[in-house]
Amino acid sequence: MASNETLERSSAMGMMGDFIALTKPRVMSLLLVSAVAGAFLGAGSTPTLEVLIAVLVGGALASGGAASLNMAYESELDQRMGRTKNRPVAEGRISARTAVIYGVLLNVGSFLVLALMTNVLAALLAIAGTVLYFGLYTVILKRTTTQNIVVGGAAGAVPPLVGYAAATGAVDLSAWYLFVIVFFWTPPHFWALAIMIKDDYARAGIPMLPVVRGVEHTTVQIMLYSVI
Repeated sequence: MASNETLERSSAMGMMGDFIALTKPRVMSLLLVSAVAGAFLGAGSTPTLEVLIAVLVGGALASGGAASLNMAYESELDQRMGRTKNRPVAEGRISARTAVIYGVLLNVGSFLVLALMTNVLAALLAIAGTVLYFGLYTVILKRTTTQNIVVGGAAGAVPPLVGYAAATGAVDLSAWYLFVIVFFWTPPHFWALAIMIKDDYARAGIPMLPVVRGVEHTTVQIMLYSVI
């Protein structure tokens, strides 16, 4: 009996870990830092506790939801890459359908948290981030162009706008400055990773810049974007 209870507890913990993994927590942490920065900039000092909670919770839900949708859609690609082959959907521990439902529910939760605790603009911007990441980057750009991360990287630059809007109810030039900084930071950050695992991307048939144009060209682009 005790052994069965231990197995059930272990299985439940494993399932919980898989659902957490669907949200890509490490990526989420970067997005939340920039979202909170936007909130501080918008407030002109320390935002209210309600705004901070809304930005952290709403931002985590939107980011996690987008990541879950990404894993559901890319499970076959993930199976071909050493870095991603052990993801929950790729290994079949969670079905693609479940991941989609989970992703949608998290985004609904994000919208409600931000709309009720801050304002509708912040909520809409959070959903826009999901649309850009999943719809534009994952579905349209990733498998079709070497500029996938440049254009699709706009999704990662949305969180500062969410934080700023949550604190102020508007988005002005200061918020867009943060957006642009993150937008231009994203390609060199991601291309450095892509160089390290370019063989993985090549096997998966994903046209990342170092796969198509080579490492030397990619390092030049990294330098240019870093200077900008």
